Amino acid sequence: MRHFYPGFLLSLALQLGHAPAQTNLSLPAAEARIHGSGNLRAYGSDFAAQQDAIVLQGWEQREMFPSWNIHVDQPGRVHVGLVLSSGEQTSGSEFEVHLGDQVLKGQVPDTGSWHGRGAYRFVSLGEVNLRKAGKLTVEVKALTMPHRAVMNLKEVLLQSARNSKARVTLEPKPRPLPESPGFGAKQDALHPSVKATDLTPPDIANFRVTGMDWLPDGRMAVCTWDRTGSVYVVANAADPKHAKWHRFAWGLSEPLGLTVVDGSIYVAQKQELTRLVDRDQDGFAETHECVANSWEVTDNFHQFTFGPIYRNGSFYLALAVAVNPGGATTNPQVKDRGTIVRVDPKTGAYEVVSAGHRTPNGLGLGPDGELFVSDNQGDWLPGNKIIHVRDGIFNGHRYEPLHPYARKNESSPTLWLSQNEFSNSPTQPCLIPRGTYAGQLFFGDIHYGGIQRGALEKVDGEWQGSAHRFTAGLRGPVNRLSVGPDGAMWLGQLGVTGNWGEPGKQTQGLQRLEWNDAPVFDLLSASARSNGFLLTFSEPLAPGYGWDPRAYSASQWRFVPTVNYGGPKVDETQLSISSASVAADRRSVFLQIDGLKEGHCVMLRVAREMASEAGRALWSGDALYTLNRIPRNRPGLVSEAPETHVRFDAGAMTEEHPGAAVYRTYCMSCHSIDGTKLVGPSLKNLPGSRHAVITDGTRREIVADDEYLIKSITHPEADIVEGYQPIMPNLTAAMQPGQMESLIGYIKSLAGPAVAPANSLTDEEKARGWQLLFDGKSLAGWERYGAPNEPVGWTVQDGSIAWAAGGAGDLATREEFGDFELCYDWKISEGGNSGVMFRVAAGGDAPWHSGMEMQVLDDARHSDGKLPTHRAGAAYDLVAPPEGITKPVGEWNQARILCKGRRVELRLNGTVTASLDLATEEGKALVAGSKFKELPLFARLAKGRIVLQDHGDPVWFRNVKIRLMTHGE
Repeated sequence: MRHFYPGFLLSLALQLGHAPAQTNLSLPAAEARIHGSGNLRAYGSDFAAQQDAIVLQGWEQREMFPSWNIHVDQPGRVHVGLVLSSGEQTSGSEFEVHLGDQVLKGQVPDTGSWHGRGAYRFVSLGEVNLRKAGKLTVEVKALTMPHRAVMNLKEVLLQSARNSKARVTLEPKPRPLPESPGFGAKQDALHPSVKATDLTPPDIANFRVTGMDWLPDGRMAVCTWDRTGSVYVVANAADPKHAKWHRFAWGLSEPLGLTVVDGSIYVAQKQELTRLVDRDQDGFAETHECVANSWEVTDNFHQFTFGPIYRNGSFYLALAVAVNPGGATTNPQVKDRGTIVRVDPKTGAYEVVSAGHRTPNGLGLGPDGELFVSDNQGDWLPGNKIIHVRDGIFNGHRYEPLHPYARKNESSPTLWLSQNEFSNSPTQPCLIPRGTYAGQLFFGDIHYGGIQRGALEKVDGEWQGSAHRFTAGLRGPVNRLSVGPDGAMWLGQLGVTGNWGEPGKQTQGLQRLEWNDAPVFDLLSASARSNGFLLTFSEPLAPGYGWDPRAYSASQWRFVPTVNYGGPKVDETQLSISSASVAADRRSVFLQIDGLKEGHCVMLRVAREMASEAGRALWSGDALYTLNRIPRNRPGLVSEAPETHVRFDAGAMTEEHPGAAVYRTYCMSCHSIDGTKLVGPSLKNLPGSRHAVITDGTRREIVADDEYLIKSITHPEADIVEGYQPIMPNLTAAMQPGQMESLIGYIKSLAGPAVAPANSLTDEEKARGWQLLFDGKSLAGWERYGAPNEPVGWTVQDGSIAWAAGGAGDLATREEFGDFELCYDWKISEGGNSGVMFRVAAGGDAPWHSGMEMQVLDDARHSDGKLPTHRAGAAYDLVAPPEGITKPVGEWNQARILCKGRRVELRLNGTVTASLDLATEEGKALVAGSKFKELPLFARLAKGRIVLQDHGDPVWFRNVKIRLMTHGE
């Protein structure tokens, strides 16, 4: 979801009396750059800002225009005009202003006589009669464009005519829901309904899986992308202790897929479809029998051959196009690249099924046994796709010479997957035949990582549906996904450097995901209705939940294919949800939504605070629906909410830098913002840093100043950062006016805001209600737990709370806290142990009898580090944290504890280490299985003290601050 500034308001000032009333819909310059804000019906930076006017320029499509929703409170006659400012090359542009179905035409006057930039003039268009009360859309559309710039627009003015009592107000914009994993952001953990087993053979190098299938005797066949092009066969694959691997074939050229038909293994090589034959039954295929090789191929690295899929007596293969370094499609192409072909195994002849593909990495069978394929963003592909393969269709990707199918109308994908938000390099679709997600298509992703899923439905005979995030927490990126004979999901994993791999993950592997019996509360699907969407959940909602429209958000946009690599969201609009109606079984909710358009994507989100009848938290609340067709005569049922329904606070608006969307569109695949090394250097802390670059073959040192940042975008080939490849394309051809400036501003912002000194608060923190529990100077507000009158065995040392010596005792706040967010830094001594306990009873034998603990530990040297639930960041003895997130001994770690009712979330160095609800059966089971099971007060108190643990080892704390949680957070 895109975000907008809380200060972005279209002000409506009404003055009634003898003088005409005036209503201004004013769009300030700073907000004009914001992507997807309000009702701006095009990519944000197509409407760049100069001074305080909007420059409507670069209108590649007449469908791109700004619009505002108003509400007519009192009908009447209104005079309409625009306030324009002087600017170059705007005179003569013709335009229309639409107020509902009424249209006024106008022309930008000669602005040459308007002196000074920002000299504004009122241009009168005429009068319209607002005939009835209700919602109305105001739109400014271009007609003729003699120059690149159409106009410099400051305001749209609506003036009630003389003797008219017309009155309008701005329709309020929906507030976005906060983001977290599974809710506007990618997942960061393994799905609770599956158990992962690593089956990667330890003694096979470069085990990058490109295909897998099962032989009739139960053995598994796997092909790998390595220098020798190998196929392996394994017995007992599901049991890593007893698995027996042997190489069945080698010497294959880029084997990128494998299937078993009638007991024979077929492999897709770059240049042919091959049957592997073991004639002497010695376990090695000495014969590589060519089944088909009549398609054309060159030595271009990207001319992959994916597949095969065997269906109805034929093989299907996917032929990728050749591309240049940097991603642009090579021209010219050899014959029939970018197609799905059907191969006759008897003759070896092929026929083109569908064309217009770029990187169709993974064919799979979906609902009704029909063929589906994924495709990757590129030129003529503004987003990633899941495509239903049918005879004779064209899917949008173009090259020279033009493929014959390119003369057809472009077919709509089954699922659009927006780049870096839902996908980056999607791979093989796989139908899940049974269980909670039966009938859905699962698919992996080489760079985005994890597994996503699609819930499909047919509308007017064509597939469309919703995409959902399913799981992360895997060994590596999923290249091949298959349901085995055992019903489990088998994951073939592959990655290489840069954006052909998932940052921080392995680049090879084989995993098995076994379905377990753990219940999960998830958003299963979104289904289109004539007047909105029906959301279906895996469990009934808790009584009273689901009725409040503020618990949901909706936005829509469309994609416009161009020759540029990727593309922006166009016609992006926040949608108004009129009502939410919960079904009698509480498993589904119908959202009544106005303004839906065919040919658009609709992003639906459910607030993470939604709860199931069993008290479980929602795993994921996003559904990206590809609305190719709106069903006719299929309305959703609208019901009146009960008086007792649960009301939601959607949370504060989230502020985002306007250049962040430019980064996601053009840079995210190759440049990280967290310091991770991808294809290109990370943008984190880039401005002002020193780098070694290669210029015309000579090494030199540079400082990344404004001039360098601009040059790196406009002429990336000039200075190549040492250690990186010269493959970045010139982005300025694809960028819209104002985008480069926004991007550079965003890069500068990645150095982070000014940070307050240790043990102090910023003005923003103070405004949000944060308070210090330690000022860096004294231990006022703290006392020895259980012996408040005895000396405190802790001291202040270099601005931190420091353990003094043996027998220091646990250190407790004098104040008690209920629902709160607590942040603090800690560092531990070598082999040290400590912890922070919370909601601790004021009196008692020991603080751990009542308070839960977030562990502080030297994992590598203390014996507790051998126990997963005792490691640093753990909810001690309850929930184990992820591995590898602590800083080295002697460095500061940042911790966060959030308590709301019985729900607790722990974070260490930005990573969630535990998230649990002690009111649920799962939460109760965790306590029952721990050392605290016999303690009646453990984790039961609604409020209590914060306690720093004396475990007999030196430990330090600083920046200890707390914010009390308010109702609705």
